[in-house]
Amino acid sequence: MDAFYRSGLIAAPLLLVATGAWAQFSGAIQGIVTDTSAAVVPTALVRVTNVSTGVTRHVTGSEEGLFRVLNLAPGLYRVEVEKEGFRSAIRDNVQVAVSETVRVDLALEVGAVADSVTVTEQVPTVETEQGRVSGRIDTVQLKEMPLNGRNLYNLIALQPGVVGRGLSSALGAGGAGNDAFSGEANPQVFASGQRSEANSFTLDDTSVNSAARGGISNLTPNADSVAEVRVVSNNFSAVDGRNSGAQIQVISKTGTNEVRGGLSYFFTNDTLGSRNVFESEVPEFRRNQFGYNVGGPIIRNRTFFFHSYEGLRSSGTRSSGFTVETPEFRDFVLQTRPSSIAARVLDEFRPAMDPTTAIQDLGSPAGGVNVIGPPDGIPDIGTAQFAPNAFRDGNQFSLRIDHELREGKDRLYGNFYRTTTNILNGGIRPAFDRPTDERTHFGSLNHTRIIGPTMLNEFRAGVMRLTGVPRTPPRLDIPQINVAPLSGFSTSFFPAGWFQTNFHFKNVFSWTKSTHTIRAGGELRRVWTNSRNTSNFIPSYGFANILDFANDEALQVVRNVDPSTGEPANNVIGFRGLEYAFFINNDWKVSPTLSINLGLRYESYTTIREVNGILRNLVLGPGDDDATRLANARMEVVPELFSPNTLDFAPRLGFAWNPDGVSKTAIRGGYGIAYDRLFHTPVLDVRSNPPLRASATLGTLFGTDFIYSLGNPDEPFLGYPVEPGLRLGLDERNGIEGSRVAVRTVDPNLRTAHVHNWFVGIQRDVGGGWVAEINYLGSAGRNLYNLANVNRFRGDLLDDELSALNPSFSQIQMIESSSNSIHHGGTVVMRRALSRGVALQAAYTFGKTITDASDLVSVTNYQDIANRDLDRSLADFDVPQKLAVMGLWEIPFLRHGRNIASRIFGGWQLSGFLILQKGTPITPVNNASWPSGDYNADGNIGDRPNAPDDGVRRGGWERSDYLTGIFDAADFPRPDPGENGTLGRNTFRGPGFAQLDVSLAKHVRFGERVTGQLRVDAFNALNRVNLHNPVMDLNSPNFGRSLSTETPRSVQLGFRLEF
Repeated sequence: MDAFYRSGLIAAPLLLVATGAWAQFSGAIQGIVTDTSAAVVPTALVRVTNVSTGVTRHVTGSEEGLFRVLNLAPGLYRVEVEKEGFRSAIRDNVQVAVSETVRVDLALEVGAVADSVTVTEQVPTVETEQGRVSGRIDTVQLKEMPLNGRNLYNLIALQPGVVGRGLSSALGAGGAGNDAFSGEANPQVFASGQRSEANSFTLDDTSVNSAARGGISNLTPNADSVAEVRVVSNNFSAVDGRNSGAQIQVISKTGTNEVRGGLSYFFTNDTLGSRNVFESEVPEFRRNQFGYNVGGPIIRNRTFFFHSYEGLRSSGTRSSGFTVETPEFRDFVLQTRPSSIAARVLDEFRPAMDPTTAIQDLGSPAGGVNVIGPPDGIPDIGTAQFAPNAFRDGNQFSLRIDHELREGKDRLYGNFYRTTTNILNGGIRPAFDRPTDERTHFGSLNHTRIIGPTMLNEFRAGVMRLTGVPRTPPRLDIPQINVAPLSGFSTSFFPAGWFQTNFHFKNVFSWTKSTHTIRAGGELRRVWTNSRNTSNFIPSYGFANILDFANDEALQVVRNVDPSTGEPANNVIGFRGLEYAFFINNDWKVSPTLSINLGLRYESYTTIREVNGILRNLVLGPGDDDATRLANARMEVVPELFSPNTLDFAPRLGFAWNPDGVSKTAIRGGYGIAYDRLFHTPVLDVRSNPPLRASATLGTLFGTDFIYSLGNPDEPFLGYPVEPGLRLGLDERNGIEGSRVAVRTVDPNLRTAHVHNWFVGIQRDVGGGWVAEINYLGSAGRNLYNLANVNRFRGDLLDDELSALNPSFSQIQMIESSSNSIHHGGTVVMRRALSRGVALQAAYTFGKTITDASDLVSVTNYQDIANRDLDRSLADFDVPQKLAVMGLWEIPFLRHGRNIASRIFGGWQLSGFLILQKGTPITPVNNASWPSGDYNADGNIGDRPNAPDDGVRRGGWERSDYLTGIFDAADFPRPDPGENGTLGRNTFRGPGFAQLDVSLAKHVRFGERVTGQLRVDAFNALNRVNLHNPVMDLNSPNFGRSLSTETPRSVQLGFRLEF
């Protein structure tokens, strides 16, 4: 049956109860209507009106006096309650936030309905209706906080239960990569012990997640187009699923009954920035960011629009440390080997800067691969601190239309975003620089039908399209040349391009009956990932060291070929994924003081299919153990990579108990299971598997010869040689006869990764507008994905010949679901909503995460593949402690006067945030090949050495220590050949992080409707040196040293005009 037809059958029941297409208005108002004696008043009429749009909703209370008004957009509301025999009660200025249920209890006085009483009692600030750990980013914070690059995702890292720095980039003096123009935004945040790959992003409850990679948002809405953001650290509602990590829920702005808008311009350059510790001067940099927005009514109280635009023009980058050859070494090669490939490459592609530090004489060239002669007095390599060429130019447009089809009955909504970006991230050899063009399109249509006072149905459909196409490399005649540890010469990924299309449909039916609100429905996601991101025509040559490079003696070559002919062949792939879920959720008001949220979700990610039917996977052979079955395995064309799981049920339970009955205290908790999908990027390399294609390795370790050569773009296959050793056909396992083929495979018995989440905590209104909160959070990951080379065994190379378990293949990189994790932690939060000119939130997050694999994108380098428990330790992203403080102060001095002094000296505002965070774990490894490295002789580099003796310092390093080196390579003894090192994984911890971002703004009024704002934003205002983790390769001349930093202080000037 056709896959698209199958998806249609699954979608059909979701669509039957929907007419048209409406956005997730995820807020709610709930309360109990009583009389003055506290007796419940049944079946009261409740009317809720959005103050900005005038749109009104009507519901009828239950026999128990309970009312719920669901699907409300964020904003201010007016609540009116009527009942015959009682005066009407009115509560004004009820603030509803995204994904939040606000409790509004009203007591009616005896009297005529025509009479009304306005209740001025404050709405409770404690979350008494649901159990979760979350943070809210409101419109004020989005507008007033100092946002580096105007990227709203920067504020995610300030929320409780979340560790990490948010967006981190070395681009630009002010962090030019931190903007709204990336097609694959990857905020580095980790919630409740989960990988960043497990984070999920939605815009108006429509997925903007990347199909190719986990924890990636294909769209970053500009901050002026967003009303609110909710960051949920642990989710216990069955209505939301897809991932186990943080749920980042973005709600876009809508127009109102008043025409409102604004203009903005932000500017920074190198003059406003500071140099980092490695720079002698600030690299040249400039960023201009500008935009406008406007919204208002098309038809008052019925149809509204909101439109925004943001543009970016930036250039420049921060400097980083690059390992390059010295001028003396280059001259030596040109003089002694003038006709060599090395001479031509070194001469034509000189680094933009010669090394100045960490200069080393590695020895002298000698005959033979990986044979080094004695030192000759000529310095060979060193470190150059250089700021490569870089620019980012982008444009983003958005348009939203809201329409009431029938007043109080049907709502229709549509939203559209378009982002275009032209990017260059250069290197130290500018001849290899090439820009990339990215395009992102997002559209959603949504419809809500209010069936009656207690029932409604909401349906939404969305599509996300991302394309990225790097431009043609300027020098196709130069292959990939990898010289450890040199910053090499690389013309890779040609032809290249990535194309993602994601469809998302969701339907939710809601029914309030007595004390229960039932929400049931389903969702369907159809994901397409097409890629021609291949380097098939271009060889990749590897050298053991720079001295072998001088002799043109490559250690190995990797070629991507058609194994039936041995000729290079282009390779494209088109993955198709179908994901669907069904759910039911019951929000049960057990009593006026107890709410229980019960849910069950069924999640199905099915399997990954290829549009042309060219999937290849490893089929295990017979045998009594895993090693034997792997030795007898062969590559085959298969219809699917793994069998889909069919029993992925996710129960959810949450509760909130208000023991004092006056909404001052809430004891909350929850438990739930969440499932993580297998995203496409790690699987893409199956396109290079035989028998249709092959990534073959020829070289010394494999006993096969090859030709080292440059190319010629005017000849077939770009002029690179067709290796005779790759023309021998396929062997009995569908490897290439006489060579070794690297393959990417998926365990055919793969299980869906899932996580158990739980928490318990207490919230308390402590007076003065302050709410205190303390929570314990825990999680346990099961069947987590990992990627590792399984074709190896300890001691294999002791005879200097690589046998491997399966001799037809070099590496067998297999995706498995064999990893687990455990996390225990907590949060302590104090927050005060904006009141009397002051808002503040402080979130202290602590915890410990243990696992054997920290992500799926990179290959997990298990030291001993047969004993993975040796790698069970702290997660790479483990952060034991983090404090995040965010605040805003409207300086009261002359703020409300109308005289000249007030206009000049009044209207000032101070805002900003502070992050203090411990460092992440680090591990010394040896990335050299056998026998210089690969201690256990299994053919896999990156082994850990033996643990140092007790005299070696293990922590407490200062900044100067990281700059000069926290270790010497001699501190770590070599294990005996064929033995594992005794040093554990992630034994040490890198430098911490501390940053203060502040903004000082001056507001100026021009009449009654126009306000101007002049502002100065200072990022890393104290110019704290936040070093990156040090180099941990024992063979690097920079071992133990940090070579780069987060961005130093950068000042941004801004102007806003609002009307």
